Amino acid sequence: MNILKIKELLNEINNILKVDSVGMHEIYDDRLHPLSTTKNPFCSVEEWKAKHEKFKVKVSQEASLKRTMNKEIVCIEDTSKDPESSKEFFEFGIKSLVVFPIIKNDTVIGLITCISISKPRIFEKEKIVQVENKIKEFIENKEQIKDNR
Repeated sequence: MNILKIKELLNEINNILKVDSVGMHEIYDDRLHPLSTTKNPFCSVEEWKAKHEKFKVKVSQEASLKRTMNKEIVCIEDTSKDPESSKEFFEFGIKSLVVFPIIKNDTVIGLITCISISKPRIFEKEKIVQVENKIKEFIENKEQIKDNR
């Protein structure tokens, strides 16, 4: 897997959405496995990975992640007011997020999270579509993602 190309994609997404952090996760064994993230002003990459290890987020137990596994883009503009917000969102300090499925061969193999920690925010539809297309292009043209399941 080309981690430099993944980091480049995450930075491009961050430039489009202007969020606090963009992270890529693989999904296998019903868990999120952090792969890479952009710089986050609120925690280091090591802290980000350690939190994932501590909380062991189960995809099948979180409403928003179940939707992502059904190939939906999930957008939560204020986690404090959304019933699908998981307790882990609050542990990570997430105020708003967009979650994009990574789909390869018609299967969700991972996800990209775009989070706002500093404050809740509204995500523009055209920016979400732009990011969705960027992810599809990355998967189709570069084949940078492998399925570890």
